[in-house]
Amino acid sequence: MKLFKSIYLTPLFLLFFVSNNFAVNSHKVNPGLSETMTVGDYVDMDFKTLKSKTDQKLNLGNRIEFLVNKKMLKKALKDKTITKDAEFRAGDGYHFRFWPFLIGMLFGLLGLILVAIFVRRPKKNAIISCLIGMLVWGVIVALGWA
Repeated sequence: MKLFKSIYLTPLFLLFFVSNNFAVNSHKVNPGLSETMTVGDYVDMDFKTLKSKTDQKLNLGNRIEFLVNKKMLKKALKDKTITKDAEFRAGDGYHFRFWPFLIGMLFGLLGLILVAIFVRRPKKNAIISCLIGMLVWGVIVALGWA
């Protein structure tokens, strides 16, 4: 029972602090990356380079966006659907969505079904965020039982 309380109350506790942060700050997609760059430059970039280009601290959502976009671009380069010389703008690619992430983390497969049914646009970003939330939930449970 104690493990059950800690597993379900911790995300709810975090929800209040994170939701307050979203109420004050507007969400920006990869802040500071307003210029276009090539796909090769974006794939070769790391967190330090991204932070130096943006001149501000990256939050969790920006870090997740960066990693998922980088992985998707590497896969597209490997499949040869794009080239390294193609342009990549800051608004292109995956955008982290907090609420589907939280729903996936708290409700698992049922949350994924709810997100797929009720989220209209952009559905792909919401489903990916929900799947990341389910993955985080799985890691939390695995660490709790280890």
